[in-house]
Amino acid sequence: MDLLVSRYSERYGDSDGIAERVNANLLDLLPVTLRAVALPISSYSLKVVEKYVGFNRTQDEYGGDWAMAKFTEATETEDSNTRQEIMEQNLKYNQEDLQATWTVFQWLRNLER
Repeated sequence: MDLLVSRYSERYGDSDGIAERVNANLLDLLPVTLRAVALPISSYSLKVVEKYVGFNRTQDEYGGDWAMAKFTEATETEDSNTRQEIMEQNLKYNQEDLQATWTVFQWLRNLER
């Protein structure tokens, strides 16, 4: 079971089997990408592959470390407007991560056609 899904199940239980269904439907695109294509890029990380397939982000700053630092900044600020602004930036980053993942997935799927 995926580590995050497993931790969720341990903490909250899985009486309806939702975590197990989610886990059964997870797909790690990295091994799929590595088996499917050889790309002329420095890394197969999402941030590199997404650019190769033409996905463009709207934020100048982003990334997992950036998002964690911003979350910490948001939780430590006393200013509710600043906190809201930071959380909106984090939400946008996460939305774009999902969009980028979907774009790469669709690109890989279209290679087969």
